[in-house]
Amino acid sequence: VALKQQPKLPALMEEFNQTKELCLELLKTKHYQQMGEAGIFAIVQKANSLGINPLEALNGSMYFVQGKVELSSIMMAKLIRTKGHSITLDKNSNNEICILHGKRKDNGDTWKVSFSIEDAKRAGIHKQGGPWTKYPDTMCYNRALSKLARQLFPDEIGNCYIEGEISDAPPLFDNAEEKKVEDFPSEAIISSLEPAEIEE
Repeated sequence: VALKQQPKLPALMEEFNQTKELCLELLKTKHYQQMGEAGIFAIVQKANSLGINPLEALNGSMYFVQGKVELSSIMMAKLIRTKGHSITLDKNSNNEICILHGKRKDNGDTWKVSFSIEDAKRAGIHKQGGPWTKYPDTMCYNRALSKLARQLFPDEIGNCYIEGEISDAPPLFDNAEEKKVEDFPSEAIISSLEPAEIEE
């Protein structure tokens, strides 16, 4: 298996170099400087793996938060629906709860999920004066969509979270220090792509 994968290395290196060049060009503008090289690189690589136009991803469809990539709700729904899968809003949804029904095109599997204001309060992410108060129906929809996507369409979203999901999450440990994402050296990435030696 390893021998069959080795020819893919040149293609991976070419993709890496192209992404690196794009990062350097984008970093010349103030807008993209805020993302940093690591953020741009992560978004572009994830966009390529999901078939998303990199510039579309960098301009509001994907976000780099705490070392992970988030998708906008619009892009997450788009990735699912363009493959022919179905997402339907339940008629009992309202400003307090969002109920979604999903159905896969390939095998017909179905799934039903819900997310409510009460769920947000129990999770400690509901804050007065914030988006959960101002746009409750949208926030419930976003979380219900993310839940449905992970349970029924994980192959379409590539382990991505939905916008706001990472930043809203409470810390796992009390007094945990926020870790800064440093720009990684190119050599480290290149070496990680090199195939391991095969013993005969």
